[in-house]
Amino acid sequence: MKKFILFIVLLFSFFTFSAFCQLADHVVIAEIYAGGGNGGAPYLYDYIVLYNPTGSSVDVSGWSVQYSATSSVAPSWSKVDLVGSIPAGAYYLIQLNGGGFVGIPLPYHPDVVGNISLKKSVGKVALVNYDTLHTVDPILSNVIDFVGYGTADLWEGSSRWTSTLGDRKGIRRKTNSNTEDYNYGSDGSGWDSDNNLADFYSQNRLLRIINQPLSTSPLANHVVIAEVYGDGGGLYQYDYVVLYNPTADTYDLSTWSLQYFNGATWDVEILSGSIAPDAYYLIQLYDGGSGNPLPVTPDVIGSTNIDATDGEVALLRSTTTIPAGNATPLLTINQEDIVDFIGYGSVSGYEGAAGVGGPASSPLTGSIIRNDNSGGNTYGTNGSGWDLNDNSGNFYSESSPSPLPVELTSFSASIIKNGIELNWRTETEVNNYGFEIHRSTQKDNWENIGFVEGHGNSNSPQKYSFLDDNVSVSGKYFYRLKQIDNDGSYEYSNVIEINFGTSQDYVLNQNYPNPFNPVTSISFQIPAKSNVTLKVYDIVGKEVATLVDEVKEAGVYIMRFDGSGLASGFYIFKLQANDFVEIRKMVLMK
Repeated sequence: MKKFILFIVLLFSFFTFSAFCQLADHVVIAEIYAGGGNGGAPYLYDYIVLYNPTGSSVDVSGWSVQYSATSSVAPSWSKVDLVGSIPAGAYYLIQLNGGGFVGIPLPYHPDVVGNISLKKSVGKVALVNYDTLHTVDPILSNVIDFVGYGTADLWEGSSRWTSTLGDRKGIRRKTNSNTEDYNYGSDGSGWDSDNNLADFYSQNRLLRIINQPLSTSPLANHVVIAEVYGDGGGLYQYDYVVLYNPTADTYDLSTWSLQYFNGATWDVEILSGSIAPDAYYLIQLYDGGSGNPLPVTPDVIGSTNIDATDGEVALLRSTTTIPAGNATPLLTINQEDIVDFIGYGSVSGYEGAAGVGGPASSPLTGSIIRNDNSGGNTYGTNGSGWDLNDNSGNFYSESSPSPLPVELTSFSASIIKNGIELNWRTETEVNNYGFEIHRSTQKDNWENIGFVEGHGNSNSPQKYSFLDDNVSVSGKYFYRLKQIDNDGSYEYSNVIEINFGTSQDYVLNQNYPNPFNPVTSISFQIPAKSNVTLKVYDIVGKEVATLVDEVKEAGVYIMRFDGSGLASGFYIFKLQANDFVEIRKMVLMK
C-alpha cells in the first residue's frame, strides 16, 4: 500500500511539473510591435523579436518569418528571410517597416532588416524553418512557432490574442517562469503552452531589455552599397557603384539588380556573377566621354547616368523594377527585395529616421563612401561594412576617390638556381607607391622580406619581379604582396605557395571565380622547367585566347583571363607543359 501511495504521489508530481513548467524546446516569437512611425510611436519601425530558450545555439539561416493580415479565404503572405544564428538564451531582432516618420531608430542594431509593414488590428505571424513564401495559411504542425492577434482567423490554442496592438503597445511572450516581467531579458521569454491568449501579455515598455542580449554591432550582415560616384566625365570617364560583402558567405548576384531613381522612373542594371566574403564588386555605369578609365576591371558594365549631386540608389535581390514615380521604395511592394538603399543630397528617400538621420551629404564632384568596418574613413583596408541604417551617419564624401586603385593581373613564383623568383604584373595603376613582399612557412606570421617601388600612375601594363635568395630549407613557402598607395592605404594580393626543393606534380586548377563575368584567374603548377602553353577555346574548339606560350621555370603561376569581348557560354582552357596535357571547362555568364 505504501508503494502504491508513493507511486500516486510521484505520478501526480510529474503531471503537476509538466503542467506548470512549459518552457519551449524551440525558438519562439517573443514580441510583436506594429505601431512604428505612427503618431505617438516611440520608434520609427515595426519589429518582431525571437528568443531561443534552448541550451544550444540555433542556426536560423534558411528560415523565415512570414506575416499575413488577410483571411484564409484569400490569403496573402509576406516574409523576411533570416540569417545567422541565435545563441542559447539570446534574442534576435527583426526590424520591419513603419507606418510613418515619427519616432527614433530602434535602440539595438537589428539582426536582420525586413520590408514588411505590420497591422495593429490583425496579424498572423509564422516562424518557419524554410524560406518558401506561403501561398495559403500554413498547417500549424509544420511551423516552429505561430501567433495570431486582433481579428486573425488562425492562432495557437483555444484563442488568439484578442486585443489589437497600438502605437505605443505591443504583445510580449511571458518569461520562462510564466510571469509578466516588463524588464524582459532577465528571465527569458520562453513560456509556451501553445495558446496565444495564455502565453502573451500586453506591454508598452518596448524593447526594454536590461541585460541587452540583442546585437548592438553596426557591422552589416548583408551586402552593402560601399561607394557611389556620379561625376563620369570628370576625374573618371564613367559613373560607378561599388558593393561590399562584410559577411562570411558568398552571394550569388545573378538574380539581383542595382536601381537608380532618375526623377520619374527607376533605371535597372542587372548584376551577374557572385561576391565573395570581404570582397568588393564594381559596377561601371554611364560613359561621360572624358576622364581617366576606371583603374579596376568592372564586374559588370551598365549605362545608368547617376547624378553627382542628388540621388537614390537601391540594391535589390530581384530584377523587378521599382514602380515608376515612386522615390521611396522602402514603402513599396519592392520592400522585401531591397538589400540596401542610399539617398544622398536633397532627396526624400533615404535610410534613417526623420529628425534623427537623413540622406548622405552630396558628393558634388567626388563620391560618397561607406565607413569601414570600424566606422572609420579608410577604404579598401578594413572593409566597408558600417551600417547604422542611417545614410547620413554611414557615409563620408571623397573628392578624389579611387575604387581599389591597383589592378593586379598576375602573380607567380618559380624556382631558379639562386632561390625563388616572384613575378607579377599590373594592368593599371593609380597612386601606387609600391609593393612589400611578405613570406611565411605556415600561411601566418608573415615576414616582410623586401620592397619594390611602384610606377605611381599608369594606364599601361607594368611588370615586376623579386628574387628571394634567402631560402635554404626544403619545404613549402607562401608569398603575398602588400600593395601600398601614396597616402598609406594598402591591400593584399592573393596568397601563392611553392614547394622548394621537393618533388611536385603538374597541376591545372579550376578557374576562380566560376562562373565569371568578365574576368577570372587560372592557376597552374609545373615541377620543372617546361615549354608551356595555356590557351582558351570556345565550345566548338576555336581558339579565342593565348594566355601563356613560352618556356617557364618550375613554379606556381596565376594568369588572368578577360572575357569582355566574348559571348556568354561554355569555354575550355588547356594547359600543355612538355608531355603533360590537361583540359578544364569554365562558364562566362554576362
